[in-house]
Amino acid sequence: MSWVKRNLFFVIGAAIAAVLIILAVVNLLGKLSQDKMATEELEQQWHTLKGYYDMNPFPSQENLNAMRGDVNRLRRFMTDSRPLFTPVKATVYNNPQQFKTALDNMVAQLNASAKKAGVILPPQFYYGFQGQANQLNFSLAGMRTMSHQMAEIQKFCEILFDAKINRLESVARARAGVDDDNPAVSGAELTDESIRTNRLGTIYPYRLTFRCFSGELAAVMEGFANSPHGFLVKAVEVEAVPLDAPPVFDPSMMPPPGSPPPGFPPPMIRPPRTFLPPRTLPGGGGGGGGAAPGFQPGGGRQPGGQMPPDGGGGRGGGRGGGRGGRGAIEPGGVQDLLDFRNPQTVLAAAGFPGPYPGMTPPGGRTNRTGLVTLLNEKPFRVTLFIESIVLYGAPAPRN
Repeated sequence: MSWVKRNLFFVIGAAIAAVLIILAVVNLLGKLSQDKMATEELEQQWHTLKGYYDMNPFPSQENLNAMRGDVNRLRRFMTDSRPLFTPVKATVYNNPQQFKTALDNMVAQLNASAKKAGVILPPQFYYGFQGQANQLNFSLAGMRTMSHQMAEIQKFCEILFDAKINRLESVARARAGVDDDNPAVSGAELTDESIRTNRLGTIYPYRLTFRCFSGELAAVMEGFANSPHGFLVKAVEVEAVPLDAPPVFDPSMMPPPGSPPPGFPPPMIRPPRTFLPPRTLPGGGGGGGGAAPGFQPGGGRQPGGQMPPDGGGGRGGGRGGGRGGRGAIEPGGVQDLLDFRNPQTVLAAAGFPGPYPGMTPPGGRTNRTGLVTLLNEKPFRVTLFIESIVLYGAPAPRN
């Protein structure tokens, strides 16, 4: 201790030096760590810059200007396409009784439209709202969502009924909230997908199932394509289904042989005609008076007064001569082609193609029996998966 007292300033200076050395070492280690981080960041920036230089196309000023032009065209396209996503006008109800009345009115209106268009509906059909048919209390959020779904389903049904489909089997919509937790709501009325939202708008999924032919399906697709309400057909499923009541062929309903097809009047039956064979007359064919020798009844002369093969009777020669009768017709002439005793030849001469059921062509048989099938198409079941897109800031709704 005496040494420390004698060398007090030395000890204090040594202690301060040791502390400074420790602080310098700590500071050095921190700087080394910062230097390592800066080096890694520099290498990362260098690799990024090298990647830009290796890009194809190169991000030159010309390419950047072209990219800005593409972005501007895309924005103009989005602005011009907004009228195609005009939302359907929907009435928002805040009173459960008003909502229930509107739902019943919608069902009655669609049923009347379906009956007018000849579309078959399932019994007690409520167009995806069967669970709300006997419900009296609804949540506020559920009424707002279902009001929008009601308006869009009405537009869907208008397109289907205008296309004259055969049968509407089901309409499914997305779950609208706690109001669809009712046990009366079946799985056929709700889709597997839910309502989705993003930064552009809201998407409402639907599923429509109906029966039709190919022509009606084309009309339905055209109706959705021309709709201004942002209806997007995501997928189409088609499956063959049997007819509900196949027609039964009854042989007793076939017309008897020789009768014309339904809708045509019975043929006029004329008595058979007999014609004289070609022959030579002494003075030519004529009426009251005789013809001069060598005079041709149809006009002109023929040696010997022989009647020509076509046998056309002309005016009789001589005084008091009347109009001559018809001459003979060679076999294969008009009388043979138009046999009034066979209704099939009469219909064929009138322009109606044959053969006809129950009629046998003259002089032979036909391999075609029964009714002729012109178009054999069966109805099929179609399932449309549709998404209704409602953009934020869209134009004013349309009715």
